[in-house]
Amino acid sequence: TVQWAPRARTLLELEAARGSQQSYRVDTSVVITRTATLRWKQYWGVRASSQLSLSQTEAEFIGFGRKDTSYNGRLSLDYMLYRSLSAFASAETFSRTSNEPTSEFDRLSAFIGVRLAY
Repeated sequence: TVQWAPRARTLLELEAARGSQQSYRVDTSVVITRTATLRWKQYWGVRASSQLSLSQTEAEFIGFGRKDTSYNGRLSLDYMLYRSLSAFASAETFSRTSNEPTSEFDRLSAFIGVRLAY
């Protein structure tokens, strides 16, 4: 992970990772993943902040031959109402392509809510 704060209220983060995990499929023993993520967090004052993140993940299912590529984009806004209460909104898009066509899908989601933290 590399972080850079060009200004006091701005944070840019670049993260890259490679890993393996046990597969959830019976015909595959291991899934190898490679991920790259770029995040931009902006503080707009004492109460408000936003975050934009973009990521790409490649997954290879060893023993099965399946290869997936996933793309994810997320925008979130936070506004602190009180010390322990904040309102938030977020929108996210996710898309997965695969050499196994039945595993491909796209998803768009949005959330609005309040967060209580002690």
